Amino acid sequence: MLNISYLTTLSIHTPGVHRRCSNLELAAEHCQNLGTALAGESPPTIAGNIFPVALAHLCTEGGRAIRGHGEQLLATTLSIMRFADGVDNQDSVNANALDGAR
Repeated sequence: MLNISYLTTLSIHTPGVHRRCSNLELAAEHCQNLGTALAGESPPTIAGNIFPVALAHLCTEGGRAIRGHGEQLLATTLSIMRFADGVDNQDSVNANALDGAR
């Protein structure tokens, strides 16, 4: 699970956007915005067009839920966002998602 000191310096990477995250509220807002942006892409261009609607939904719902569930959900949501941004290769994305879900 992530600790608060790490969260205060966390950079969230999304397509075309690099924003420093200062707290959970910003992370939640940014995640919801990513979900909205992904849902509105026509045609979707993220993650090789793999399940873009499901990914958008996960990001949007993840942003809402972060406010109520804190660090563990943030870790999982950030793994999803890294997958969307394509900054990890598939093997490390899978590992990150598993780590975030623990």
